[in-house]
Amino acid sequence: MGKYSNAVLIVDFDKTLITVDLFKNQFCYLFFHKPFKLYRLLSCSEDWIDFKSKVLYTINNNITFDSIVNRELMTHLNIVQDEFNSIVVVSASPQNFLNDFIPNHLFHAIHGSTDINLKGEKKLMFIQNKFGSCFGYIGDSRYDNVIFESSLYAVKVSKKKLKIIKNVLF
Repeated sequence: MGKYSNAVLIVDFDKTLITVDLFKNQFCYLFFHKPFKLYRLLSCSEDWIDFKSKVLYTINNNITFDSIVNRELMTHLNIVQDEFNSIVVVSASPQNFLNDFIPNHLFHAIHGSTDINLKGEKKLMFIQNKFGSCFGYIGDSRYDNVIFESSLYAVKVSKKKLKIIKNVLF
């Protein structure tokens, strides 16, 4: 049994599990190269999450999970996997896109935004409701600070580098 055998390790998606922010990159591409397509996507979207999903599904098929995965993070996950009960992805990216993009055999579960944009405080509330207060977190954003503070184990990802910022033994 590992140090955190009762805890789940939660991994963010954009700029953490993968090295880029896919939505931001694709939005900028459409804005500069296909603005009318971007406008059509916006005008036919029901809400923000639906719009994000539609933009992400315009990504070129040459961009695959394997081509942009954070290899240093995957190595870290292989090292710490036995220390945690499970490893899951929780992201503000749309659930349907994550299910299609991330190979499902890599994680115990994948949770993305559906009705609520899972970012910052809302992501923390989702995590605590779903997994309780026994969790580790790996993320990259300033919006993740509130999650880092509540976690037992925290790793900050920046420019593909990992820094353990919290490691509470229990």
